[in-house]
Amino acid sequence: MPQDAHNPDGWTFASLYKHMMMAVEASKDAVTTAMASAQKAVDKAESAQQLRNEAQNEWRAAMKDQQATFADKEQTDRRLAILEQLAAGQTGKERGVSMIGAIIIGFAVVISGVIAALGLIFNVSHH
Repeated sequence: MPQDAHNPDGWTFASLYKHMMMAVEASKDAVTTAMASAQKAVDKAESAQQLRNEAQNEWRAAMKDQQATFADKEQTDRRLAILEQLAAGQTGKERGVSMIGAIIIGFAVVISGVIAALGLIFNVSHH
């Protein structure tokens, strides 16, 4: 073959066509592989998102159950007020019991003193 200054490698239309078809096939294979990899990544991401959504739904359900068992502020305030009233009443009763006890002991001391004084008076007068 004679050397052409414009075509030093000797390309013909047939060889150029064959070369381009091989490049297109290689490109198709690369695109197919890339698309398969992308689909795998999408499938994995969807699976992970589904697991995340299930976990969030379980968390929400647990929080809803927990919220249903908690007393609200109004109930808590009402119950605390009742407990405070009961505690205040107990304190008053305890004070009353203590005062009655002190009065009884005071009377006992006074009576003992009177008896002792009478005993001294009668003992002194008999001698």
